[in-house]
Amino acid sequence: MLTKAVIFHNAPDIAGIVRRLQEEGYLIAPEVWLVARRA
Repeated sequence: MLTKAVIFHNAPDIAGIVRRLQEEGYLIAPEVWLVARRA
């Protein structure tokens, strides 16, 4: 249960980092978004 709470808490941070990388020109595979959303 604690693990799920930590993952849930970190999901927006992960999504923000991936979004920022994409804005900087990095190509982000669709699979990364699927994992980030699932977390």
